[in-house]
Amino acid sequence: ECGVNADLSFESCLNACNFIDNVVHFTGSVYSYRFIGCRFIDAQKGIYGINWNNIIDGCLFQNLSDTAIRAIYPDGSNVISNNVFQINGLDIEIGGTDNLIHANQFRTTEKSAIKVVGDSISGLQISNNVAKNCSNEGNNLYAVIDIISPYLAAIIISNNLIRNDGTGKASYAINMNTT
Repeated sequence: ECGVNADLSFESCLNACNFIDNVVHFTGSVYSYRFIGCRFIDAQKGIYGINWNNIIDGCLFQNLSDTAIRAIYPDGSNVISNNVFQINGLDIEIGGTDNLIHANQFRTTEKSAIKVVGDSISGLQISNNVAKNCSNEGNNLYAVIDIISPYLAAIIISNNLIRNDGTGKASYAINMNTT
């Protein structure tokens, strides 16, 4: 069951939409999409398969057992900002170049808040985010920000507040693995 399947969709906007109780809320290969003020609640996956030049702003991602946002594409250029992520399996899985993850709140994540993967990661900025109680699945298994790539260039990670108040068990605040 899927809320929206938008393969090869271009320059569209979803504004103030509510997606509740689907297996996958939004899937497809989308370019220059705007997700503004939407709610993605109670599913396995939130936004899955976005490609490049998308903006996700002011959305709520809650109780998604798999991944809230998955955006793995070599060109990237996505902006993920001002969102609230709470009680998800993995909040953001992203790859590619020139992505911005800014001013988000990550609360009680089962694994990592941000996982960056790919053969070549460059132009990534992760800034002004707040992460609280990440890596609740097991002890010391996941970093809050986990970057895994054999090639990293022009990465900025700044002004993020990462803390646990008893329930989070993150292995590291930031893990950068180039193997």
